[in-house]
Amino acid sequence: MGLEDAPRPFLHDVRNRLSGSASMTNFPHLPPGHEPGPQSLRNRTGRPILEWFVGLVGTGMFLSGMFAAAGGRGSKFDPIEELVGGTFFGLMGLGCALWAYSAWRGRRPPKLRARLRGLNLSVDRDEARRGEKVTVTITVAERVERLEVGLVCTELYDFQSHAQTKAGAVTVRQTGQENAHEEWRALELTSGEQSGMFEIPPESPYSYEGSCVSYAWRVSARTVRALRSDPQLDRPVWVDP
Repeated sequence: MGLEDAPRPFLHDVRNRLSGSASMTNFPHLPPGHEPGPQSLRNRTGRPILEWFVGLVGTGMFLSGMFAAAGGRGSKFDPIEELVGGTFFGLMGLGCALWAYSAWRGRRPPKLRARLRGLNLSVDRDEARRGEKVTVTITVAERVERLEVGLVCTELYDFQSHAQTKAGAVTVRQTGQENAHEEWRALELTSGEQSGMFEIPPESPYSYEGSCVSYAWRVSARTVRALRSDPQLDRPVWVDP
């Protein structure tokens, strides 16, 4: 099933995109002319010193543990003890590195990925109101298997995470995200151009950059792959009430 027929949208002036606000580079979930709110600024500008330190230490522990488990310290050490101890030490380091990566990812706002080669995605406008339609144009240079096009709204929300340390219990503020709205349509394209429209639901959330809760809209194209992440291409859209 393809997108319904629609007029070809006009092309935005490339220079306007390149000369837009700084949010184009630092906050790709925002279209030009819209500045980030406190939540996005906090997540973006936070300096992950602790995460970098824990990640480096954890990586070093993992490599040292695997080196010891493989008998790299020589025959003067008991091989069984080296295997067990090195494996345990390495797994502890791996856990630290994974925690650091997860915490670092939690500091950053949602990034709009662009990993689909040979495909171009454009929208007729960067702003629309709820209940209005956004025209999408897909241009494919070569056949793309299992291609889908969608309209997605992502909700970002702050929550408190509790952890136990040697100094006692600590509470950490983190930001999670989930889709508040998503509509996907399958396409069958060999090559060429196809246009269609997505209607923004009248009762859906509108774009908002808050202190604890934010909503970001985007038009997205993706290829669906089993047991792997889906390569996708996104364009941000600002939705007014």
